[in-house]
Amino acid sequence: MWKPDPVIPASEEFAALVYNDTAWQLIPAVQNYRVYLTPSKPYNWFARPPGVNRIVGIPWTAHVLYPGLFLEDRFREKAKEFYAIFYHYDLSGEELTALLSG
Repeated sequence: MWKPDPVIPASEEFAALVYNDTAWQLIPAVQNYRVYLTPSKPYNWFARPPGVNRIVGIPWTAHVLYPGLFLEDRFREKAKEFYAIFYHYDLSGEELTALLSG
């Protein structure tokens, strides 16, 4: 059986399912609460549709998988920079927190 350390679902439904489905309880990622829902506003940062949001997904994923190497402050800086370049929008810290919480 495949036993991933992290799981990065693209949908809220799947993220909720892994904690409620007994088949997933043997997976280390679930046991250690390492299931990270991909941010999805305005579009998913990791999955579909393919587009520029995958660019901000790269530093997000680096932070999720290697928080000791890619610190939260660095990720937040990169995310704000991304929104400024691609959306011409000055993203506040509060707005970024809301994006990250689903």
